[in-house]
Amino acid sequence: MALATETTLSPAKDSTPKLITSPIRLSSTVLLYNSPRKLWVDDRTTPKLVILASWMDARDVHITKYIARYQQMYPMASILVIKSSFKHYLSPKTCRRDTAPAAEVIRNTVPPSSDSTPRMIIHLFSNGGSCILYTLYGLYRELVTRTMASDGDSNVLIPPHVTIYDSVPGGWSYSGSTTAILSSLPSRWIRLLIFPFVHLLGLWWIIKYRVFKVREETALWASAHNDVDLVHEACRSYIYSEADGMVDYRIVEKHADDAKVKGFTVLRREGYKDSEHVAHARKYPEQYWEVVRESWELGSRGRATVSVDRVEDPST
Repeated sequence: MALATETTLSPAKDSTPKLITSPIRLSSTVLLYNSPRKLWVDDRTTPKLVILASWMDARDVHITKYIARYQQMYPMASILVIKSSFKHYLSPKTCRRDTAPAAEVIRNTVPPSSDSTPRMIIHLFSNGGSCILYTLYGLYRELVTRTMASDGDSNVLIPPHVTIYDSVPGGWSYSGSTTAILSSLPSRWIRLLIFPFVHLLGLWWIIKYRVFKVREETALWASAHNDVDLVHEACRSYIYSEADGMVDYRIVEKHADDAKVKGFTVLRREGYKDSEHVAHARKYPEQYWEVVRESWELGSRGRATVSVDRVEDPST
């Protein structure tokens, strides 16, 4: 898993469309890009809110590319960025504290309604994003419960949405977890310095999960995403790769199979052979964003009923 530590987001220096708004910082890891009011109309064919739940310690320059693309596709949507950090993995309490403002944004931007039409996209990346979304389930439920007496709303689930799973969910492994931590560090020298401590942590995880039989956090998060008592979803799509060195594609496909059994609509299973972890949009941008566009279009129109099985690498 990987998360962001930078304090600001700035546009990437390439051909990616420029950002059209400046973010409001709601916490150290939550930023809100409000839709310009002059563009807003109550168009039910466009999302009101897009949530980007980042991979662990994702760099701002990388997150910005997804923000800019969503702003190009859906200029009337507000975009909520929730950064994931390694400290969130170690401390659920810290994750809840940092992520809490996001629940308020969801509540205020996508008000409760008896209509099951989705008004929101949740796009999560890797296990860092999985942790964030799992945390949001509880935070939103608690927020609604606290305000239930005043507004009369009794639906404690995050409002109907379309979900995009990028390189997620993944199970715990020694090599995958230690590699994820080391790859999130900003320089080679820091990685060399921290290397022994990361592998000591990996040994502790082996003892924790294999000896003490503590349930793996990644499994807990993944299970929650397929829980009909926690998730109110129009449809979902998975994007992943056989070449991902941190998340086993077979675990992703198994999660998609389980979701279908549980009654969720799995619209697309977009599998590649050679793209790296959370790098599918970079290698196959046209195919990647077509999955997002199609998922929203069919999900928002209530037409997401037929799933498309895993596709081959477009380069073959």
